[in-house]
Amino acid sequence: MLLLAASGGRVAALLCLRATAADAVRITGRGGGALRCRGAAIPRRRAIPMRPMPMLAAASSSSSTSSTSPPAPSSPLDAVSSDQALAHPTLASLDQKALERTTRYLDLVLKANSEGLNMTAVRSRGPALLRHCADSLDLLPLLDREEERWREEARNRAKNDGNDGPEKGSKVGFRVVDVGSGGGFPGAALAAARPEWHFVLIDALRKRCDAVADAVKKAGIRNAEVLWSRAEEAAAVVASPPPPPSDDDDDGKEGNSSSSSSSSSLRESSPVVVARAVAEMRTLAELCLPLVEVGGAWISPKGPPGDNSQLELEVEAARKAISLLGGEIELIETLPPLISGAPGRSVVVVRKVKGTPAKYPRGNNLPGRRPL
Repeated sequence: MLLLAASGGRVAALLCLRATAADAVRITGRGGGALRCRGAAIPRRRAIPMRPMPMLAAASSSSSTSSTSPPAPSSPLDAVSSDQALAHPTLASLDQKALERTTRYLDLVLKANSEGLNMTAVRSRGPALLRHCADSLDLLPLLDREEERWREEARNRAKNDGNDGPEKGSKVGFRVVDVGSGGGFPGAALAAARPEWHFVLIDALRKRCDAVADAVKKAGIRNAEVLWSRAEEAAAVVASPPPPPSDDDDDGKEGNSSSSSSSSSLRESSPVVVARAVAEMRTLAELCLPLVEVGGAWISPKGPPGDNSQLELEVEAARKAISLLGGEIELIETLPPLISGAPGRSVVVVRKVKGTPAKYPRGNNLPGRRPL
């Protein structure tokens, strides 16, 4: 990065090799000192008068040549076409109606993105199908296991109370909360694939919530609700789930989901809470575990596994906070790369073994500013 500093009417060019524009903190004025950057202190050098650079024609020629050649993809995922993405085993295994809901939702999100809303950093359909839809839906085997565990426990509780409990195979009543849903992933994609479950998608940005609610409705995803709320406030307010789907809910009609806030509490009432790529685990623990019912699970998709990896360090740093909030790390499951050459993926599963103390989560963005 080239930084220019003025001194005594002359201009000095300083090359900061380790800093970015966001890193520059202070440029000293007249009389000495140093330009300070995070991680670097650059001594003040003698100023050298700038001269015209006889490279304009060459630069212009190079620029016109490079403008005709698109930059090379930075990841194998960026070069994937829509057809290639749809052949991914997770997407290919969906039934036709679930796939239609999923792709219709993604197309609406990308359209909103093109109109100026910050829904996702992925702009192309093929990469988005993998990075968002397939990556989200790869959580389904874990969620299916959690649903069966939850239903078995519900039947056992009902039997002890002299009731029959929920019918085996019935999925109505199972709720998943998506914290920091952003553009609606993984929550909306999971809702498209599991229309019998209830989903609550929580995000703090009102415009994004409205756009997600509109896309969910137009995609015919009838079993999801979008909540405009900060995650640390969601333990106090959340709307009740939408009504169970009817037999016509898979015909492509618009759903009834909406962006809302409500007065009924979600605290310790959801069998599963998911949070995908939102924050580090110490922060996420305080945002997610208060929403999980005792016996339920917080599921957190993360990056590549491995000894001494960033994931391992992050999990170790979060153990104390997780225990304080009533959780216990149960397993770290490894997922295969989305395509050959892409990085691996992991999912951390935290079991809620006891109630969360009433003073958590803290407000005023403390979970992010001062993690436990």
